[in-house]
Amino acid sequence: MSELSLFEGVSEAVRNGLACALDGGEVGRPDALALANAQGRDLLALMAVADRLRERQAGAVVTYVINRNINFTNVCVKHCTFCAFSRSHREEAGYFLPTEEILR
Repeated sequence: MSELSLFEGVSEAVRNGLACALDGGEVGRPDALALANAQGRDLLALMAVADRLRERQAGAVVTYVINRNINFTNVCVKHCTFCAFSRSHREEAGYFLPTEEILR
């Protein structure tokens, strides 16, 4: 797919942001907001450019990683909103896995 056909029917703000990204530039705030709110043809163009940029960086082969991290506890003292399963040390739902279970 050529870049001309990629941008056919795409709004100017989205086209500017995507062209900047394809050229390796930094996407400015107004264009980034347009990309974040992309719908319809704009969204299809965004996905196509994202795929093209991914392929440039990583090639055509897509892989995945099997996560082998063991969550030996759900007790956390940081109180951030990143994960949904953390509990404070005072909550009844908090747990620490026994060493035997971790090794198993």
